[in-house]
Amino acid sequence: MAPSKPQPGLKALTLDDIPGCPVADQQILALITDDDIHLTQVGMIIEESPNLSIMILSLANSAFFSPSKPVSSVSHAIINVIGLRMTRSLVLSTILGRNLSATDCPNFSIENFWTDSLMAGRLCQFLMAEADFSGPPPTEAIYLCGLLLQFGQFLLVDHFPQEMDELLGAADGDIDKLLLAQRNKLGVDQCQAGALMGIRWQLPDVVVATMQHGFDDDYRGEHWRMVRLAGVAARQVLALRYDEPLTAWPETLDVLVNTPMSLKLLEHLPSYKEQISLIASILTSKPR
Repeated sequence: MAPSKPQPGLKALTLDDIPGCPVADQQILALITDDDIHLTQVGMIIEESPNLSIMILSLANSAFFSPSKPVSSVSHAIINVIGLRMTRSLVLSTILGRNLSATDCPNFSIENFWTDSLMAGRLCQFLMAEADFSGPPPTEAIYLCGLLLQFGQFLLVDHFPQEMDELLGAADGDIDKLLLAQRNKLGVDQCQAGALMGIRWQLPDVVVATMQHGFDDDYRGEHWRMVRLAGVAARQVLALRYDEPLTAWPETLDVLVNTPMSLKLLEHLPSYKEQISLIASILTSKPR
């Protein structure tokens, strides 16, 4: 569904409104989203960015990891403390969010946003391990799908802060109600906005498809199985956020996830949320 016209007085969101990606950031994104990248390569390119280096070292030396000795090397922090998956999360969130602001939208919590995004990405990986996909499971790609599925909401908050504050307050955690309200008032919803950003920043096709169709339960286009899996994971995380009951996996997902282990994941989500919240707190406390 293409974006429509917003209500009078609001400027429509177009591809030109999406923050550009500097060449240095493009190089980092290309490496970070490459499934075949080696840890040492990640360390080398992050060391070229003072802001990213400070963030990685601050996290590695934080109470969350409590290293026995101070960590002073970015490569050591990535390889021996943080790990590639979390490094990807931190770098992506920093690069994609550094030009966006949520200060004028009180109903949008950046810490809650990243907690939910990090949880969705990790839950996607857990589910992928149990899923019936042909060939090697694309675990890193599905992680990015879950991590970035709701990024369009952040973009709308930056572009329409007052309107999004009103819409978020009225939706009360109902994602389908929120998407409809966004289209009616803004002429675009967060899924369409996310797809625009994914295209502008040249993210992998499967990630763009997920950002655009993740909450469309009837989507059966390219990459639909991964898109569907990420969408269901995001809905479960949102249910946990708003203290709603966690439901069994829907029938359309049961085709992909059909083992008892996948059902047990629901039981562990609350405790996992506590761990992820600590990471999100550290992430959002650092300047972008």
